[in-house]
Amino acid sequence: MSAPLAHLYALALRTLDAHERRLQALRARLAPVLAAGAAGLALLAGPAVSAVARGGPACGVALIVTICGAVVTVASVGRLLAGDARVLMLLTEMSCGILFVLCGLALTALVG
Repeated sequence: MSAPLAHLYALALRTLDAHERRLQALRARLAPVLAAGAAGLALLAGPAVSAVARGGPACGVALIVTICGAVVTVASVGRLLAGDARVLMLLTEMSCGILFVLCGLALTALVG
């Protein structure tokens, strides 16, 4: 192997190692985000369920938004933990799903 190719190969290996370290750091940040979403879900789930039982169609729509957000969150977390390379897109998708869940639960509690 020629010297420039050997240098390029070593540079590529260092870049891949740095990328792997950043990926592991992003995955490590996943736990607090999920914990925050779970805490919000636990706080708002009781009022939301009771509001849906006595509420009208607006509560049903808010519940559908909540369920869709939960599905998006679980799917993106699953793909992220499976090793999908689009980490930043998946983290954004997961954060949006958590926001949909929390907004849907809050709206259900407010409307009902």
